[in-house]
Amino acid sequence: VNGAKVRVLDLPGFRGVIITMLIAFLTFLSINAMVPLFLVNHLGGDETFIAVFGLIELAGGALMGMIGDRLVHKFGARRTASITLGLTALAPIIIVFGGSLPLALIAGFLTGLGWTGTSLSLLRMLMEKVPTYAMPKASAVYQQVVAIGSFIGPLTGSVLVNGGVDIGLVLVLGAALRFGGALAIRFDLTGARRTRLDAPQPHPIEAAAPASAGGD
Repeated sequence: VNGAKVRVLDLPGFRGVIITMLIAFLTFLSINAMVPLFLVNHLGGDETFIAVFGLIELAGGALMGMIGDRLVHKFGARRTASITLGLTALAPIIIVFGGSLPLALIAGFLTGLGWTGTSLSLLRMLMEKVPTYAMPKASAVYQQVVAIGSFIGPLTGSVLVNGGVDIGLVLVLGAALRFGGALAIRFDLTGARRTRLDAPQPHPIEAAAPASAGGD
């Protein structure tokens, strides 16, 4: 198969999946780096607490790593992504309005649980839309989306904080963005589900090969 002629952006539903991924990365990363600053400056957390907070996040991610496939199989990748991104929206709300370090640990667990579930669901959505022959190019596009989201997302929160906006308000606004992103995914505002590939489809050259062989 000549993969050089494959245009992954023309695959049915692929652009919607890419937009969904970009929304998830931008909304999640927009305030993720601001959380430790809030914990230290407003709740009195120290280096030890930040380390424990990180471990709790990892524990949430590990749990989702064990049950994520079952959730995706039961609810579908798109719905699971919306639910888990919604969980990440709860975390900054708990941190800001809870006002205590123990509640912040719960928020950390939800963050790890939710973002790992979102990541797994996004990858499953990608696999559902992309045939095997186009996967290398689709993976390259995926990496570009991750890079864009990883750059623009944190920059958004940093610009607001450096501009004098209260960090607590930035976290609340970030939570609203995450929740809005979850709704956009849930109701398919990106168009990711309008055309679905339930199974990898053969390249046109592959499909034509048996007929050509039979005519010889």
